[in-house]
Amino acid sequence: MEITDFSKGQIWAILPTKFEALMGSMRTFNANKKDLETLRETRPSRELYYVENGTAVIEITGALTKTESIFSYLYGGTSYSFIQAAVKSAANDNSVEQIILNIDSPGGTVSGVEATAQVIREVRQKKPIIAFASGQMASAAYWIGSAANRIVAEATSEIGSIGVLMCHYDFSEWDKNEGLKRTFITAGKYKAIGNDSEPLTDEARDIFQDELDAIYKIFVDSVALNRGTDTKSILKVADGRVFIGAWAKDKGLVDEIGNFNSLITDGKGVENMPDKKIESIDQLTAEYPDLVKKIQENSVKSVDVETPKKDAVEQILGLVYVHFGQEQGEKFKTLIETGVTAEQLKAIKAIEPKQEQPVDKNELALEKLKKTGAENPGFADEITADDTPKDFMSAVEAVMVDKGISRAKAVRQVVNEQPELHEQYLNSLQ
Repeated sequence: MEITDFSKGQIWAILPTKFEALMGSMRTFNANKKDLETLRETRPSRELYYVENGTAVIEITGALTKTESIFSYLYGGTSYSFIQAAVKSAANDNSVEQIILNIDSPGGTVSGVEATAQVIREVRQKKPIIAFASGQMASAAYWIGSAANRIVAEATSEIGSIGVLMCHYDFSEWDKNEGLKRTFITAGKYKAIGNDSEPLTDEARDIFQDELDAIYKIFVDSVALNRGTDTKSILKVADGRVFIGAWAKDKGLVDEIGNFNSLITDGKGVENMPDKKIESIDQLTAEYPDLVKKIQENSVKSVDVETPKKDAVEQILGLVYVHFGQEQGEKFKTLIETGVTAEQLKAIKAIEPKQEQPVDKNELALEKLKKTGAENPGFADEITADDTPKDFMSAVEAVMVDKGISRAKAVRQVVNEQPELHEQYLNSLQ
């Protein structure tokens, strides 16, 4: 953010009182370009964090802006780009066991805040992150602080101010007194809508309000995700109010009241993390995204793609047994076990006999075979010990007993060794 951003309809998530103070600073600013360049060059470099007792402390103070700027040098503040770089660096530092965001900020611009919250959400899966409210953790500052594993506040800290604002300045009277008339030449109906050279119109107000409402929803949804709760719960406290320490804890905005030194000296983050009850898939995804991803991957791998096929066959066989009876069901099952294809069964009109009057199927099949001139039709060449000829099914039963094998294997053996018997059996089904 630069100084000129104040006149560009910038959307802020910041305490209104602090916003007015920044406005006043902007109006009285009169440093020339040379002074600004000197300030930029002489400003001491800022460390991303310092480490104490295995804890990386990232200082987040003043108004928050997307990037470092002359405004930051003049009036203090922290950029989102700085916070993101510090959190990522601490996450990859082997000497760091936990990260503390030491926050004393009234908030700042909306631009860049959700991206910063996203970085914090990702890093908290690797190392515990604690947001400590050492003074103010308001608006945009609360937005990013809520992305930590837990929030600790001092008893007198100012927490909350969940909301967004925009300020429109009307300089039309000032321009008139100065003898200045500005004319905007644009292409596009809304290109210069809400400019500061004229009073704010109702149409411009509606457009700005729609934009603010959209940003506000993103703010609330992000905090709900960060805190592992639902949007309705956050909306109860998302009316712009500021809550003092203990009040904020009662409202669920912070996890505990404490002090900075104890966070560093009383052990490391994971051991001190409060137990959180997982109450929704959204909360589980927010708290443990890597775990959810692994569960999803394993679920896909564990699916037995053959099971649906087996279940379908069993269902079809069951329907055949019920609808056509035990005898036809056995025949249909035998057909499946032989591996016969649909093309081979095209000549079979139906499993259930179509004759109007009951007939002896064996006699019908025998009659058909006689017409073909077949010798000893309907019987196998193989004869039992008592010289009783065997049909296809009898041959299958005999092989099952003799070989001690399953029906399916016996069917295949008879089909291979006595194909003519199998052909007779198929014809008998027509």
